[in-house]
Amino acid sequence: MKNSPEPTVLIGESSNGFLAKTIQYLGKAAHAAEAPEQGVNALNAAIIGLMGVNALRETFKDEDYVRFHPIITKGGDVVNSIPDDVRIESYVRAKTIEAMVETNKKVDRALEAGGDAVGAKTIIKTIPGYLPLECSSVLGGIYKDNCSALLPAGNVLEGGHFFASTDMGDVSQLIPSIHPYIGGVSGSLHAKDFNVEDYYAACVLPAKLFAMTIIDLLVNSAEKGNDIVKNFKPKLSKSEYLKILNEFNKVTGESEK
Repeated sequence: MKNSPEPTVLIGESSNGFLAKTIQYLGKAAHAAEAPEQGVNALNAAIIGLMGVNALRETFKDEDYVRFHPIITKGGDVVNSIPDDVRIESYVRAKTIEAMVETNKKVDRALEAGGDAVGAKTIIKTIPGYLPLECSSVLGGIYKDNCSALLPAGNVLEGGHFFASTDMGDVSQLIPSIHPYIGGVSGSLHAKDFNVEDYYAACVLPAKLFAMTIIDLLVNSAEKGNDIVKNFKPKLSKSEYLKILNEFNKVTGESEK
């Protein structure tokens, strides 16, 4: 959560999953002023590749909540030389596994086209990040009841879908899970101004809420807990989960000349 300095809880419903990518464009160095025609500009390849992904954005479905946010980690070596080694890092995020797969294919095509346009070599390395989060509504309801016992109604909010990603996404594909968000903080996520304003709200309160929820699940011979497990239908089996992770682990262009 951000900018929630008071004790507050958001009941999460879902979040994006992501794939992590590193892209390397290899060109040919040459004097940037004297003989640029003798070089192959890897920076131009990277720019064209990124523009290609931007041109795809209209094809992303709104309900898939797609995100692609690259950074150029190496743009060249010296200003007087045609860049021959340019590198990019990015995530490909989406709400569902299917959308992650399809978006990743589109992104790779666009990035490869950047290299093809100028004659550079394109190497794309993709590794699995986190799968999308899908919270258990029943488990979330028990947690919400406990929140209501300790917090005013206006401080217990429905969080809906979050565009960021979490390792709880992987867990939620296999077993009943929740991922509430806790207040007591100010500022923006992943920014320098992020700060804990209320230690009790940020640290002690969530511990109490989870302890109360665990008691509810275990009381009466774990009646509620067993019922949730019994009625839960996992999105993936263990073998399916491992298969997806293996398929997401991929390198293209490395063996090409």
